[in-house]
Amino acid sequence: MKAIPVITILAWPIFGAGAVAAWNAGLWPLTVLLVLAASICANSTILTMHEAVHMLLSPSQRLNNLGGIISGTVTLTPMNLFRVVHNSHHGMIGTEQDLEFWPYVNRHSKRWHRVLAAFTELTIAPLYYSVMFTRAIFIGNMSPRIWRRCWRDVAIMVVPLAMTLYLVATNGWWTEFVIAYLIPILLAANMQSWRRLTEHVGLYGDNELSLTRTIIPTNPIEKLYCLVMLNENYHAPHHKKASIKWTDLPQATMVIHDSRPDLRPLFFPSYLKAIPCMLKELHDPRIGKQWLA
Repeated sequence: MKAIPVITILAWPIFGAGAVAAWNAGLWPLTVLLVLAASICANSTILTMHEAVHMLLSPSQRLNNLGGIISGTVTLTPMNLFRVVHNSHHGMIGTEQDLEFWPYVNRHSKRWHRVLAAFTELTIAPLYYSVMFTRAIFIGNMSPRIWRRCWRDVAIMVVPLAMTLYLVATNGWWTEFVIAYLIPILLAANMQSWRRLTEHVGLYGDNELSLTRTIIPTNPIEKLYCLVMLNENYHAPHHKKASIKWTDLPQATMVIHDSRPDLRPLFFPSYLKAIPCMLKELHDPRIGKQWLA
């Protein structure tokens, strides 16, 4: 189970190559299935970087950060910049200082702005994240050292991407690039957005537990999916104590579920049960108790 982050980052190009082969053979249904599998692996790679941000990927700080930078580079996410944004989410969840959920937490934002942000995030997630990270660079409370690390990660990400695009353009590999990489990374980012908005949008609590929806999957397929997603669905204990390893989140979730009956309406047996709670809020997507003032 602990090997899942390594397995998924290695499986991604294998599924991608299989999708290209299936496309060239005219096997369109198989192409779709393999692209979806590659997308799930890409999303798992994003969550591998998330584990590195919390220093949970490896006991060695050096290996932890290396794994985070590698997974961040291939998913086009600068790790240290994500760390700045994500730490604000954990430390100031649901407040106007939560950089990760701007503009949903900003009570001075226009409704059309929040609706547009949610629509963009759920359909063209990389565009939304580009704006979010760019904003964080200029308004995030970063020391000069962290600032330099953020720009270093951007450079580490941009250089191999530029080299890849050069090779693709030179050899005319655009079809292969789109099928094996571009579509999976786009779908992975959208999966990430659907998950995180489902976990938070439309909640107006005053602490990390009352601002979080948690999924406790009951069917085997969803259990497997959540396992590949490094148990991020068990979101309540992750927000209660971010140092809990992903392998321990299911057990920690049941402790909260059994000890806090008042929170049970925020626990769902499936994403299919939780997603409608988020969708009905998209006419005016908001998060945080400040909206009730």
